[in-house]
Amino acid sequence: FVKAVATETATPVDFAALAALGVTSAIVAGAVVVEPQTGWLEPVNLYLIGLAAPGEGKTPALAKVARPLDIVEHDRQLSIEPARIQAESQLKIAEARLKKLQDAAAKKVGAERTEAEVAVIRAAAEAAEAATDVPAFPRIYTREATPEALVGLLGSQYGRMSVITDEGAEFFQ
Repeated sequence: FVKAVATETATPVDFAALAALGVTSAIVAGAVVVEPQTGWLEPVNLYLIGLAAPGEGKTPALAKVARPLDIVEHDRQLSIEPARIQAESQLKIAEARLKKLQDAAAKKVGAERTEAEVAVIRAAAEAAEAATDVPAFPRIYTREATPEALVGLLGSQYGRMSVITDEGAEFFQ
C-alpha cells in the first residue's frame, strides 16, 4: 500500500510510510497500552512529522493514506447513532419538563413557590445528567484545529485526537 501510494503520488516511500504509521496509530488509539512494569500503564502514541517543501506531493499522498480514517470514523458514527438519538430524545424531554416547571414556579407565591423551586432544582439536575448521557459524536482525527478547538475535541473524545494535516501549522502552535 505504501509503495503504491508513493508511486501514484510521486512522493518518497518514507513519507507514505510515516503517514500510514500515523493513521494506524490514530485508529488503535486507546485500544492498546503498554505495561513496562506491573501497574504502570502507558498508552501507545506516535508523534510524527514529515517535512517537505511546498509542491512535494504531501496533500495527495496524505489524502490517500488517511482515507481509512474517514471510513473507520464513519462506521463508528453509524454504530453510535441509535444511542445518540435515544439520549438526545431523553435530554429534550428533560429540558421540556424543566422549562414547564420553571414557568409554573414563576407564577407561584409563598410556600407553593418554594415547593415548585425544589421541583425545578430536581428537574435541572435530571436535565444536566441527561446531557452527560449523550455520547459524543465519535471523531478520530481533525485536519486542522486551533489549540482551543483541539482542547474541546480532546475533551469530547476521551483525550484521544489525531491531528493529520499537510500544512503543519498546528504542530507549531
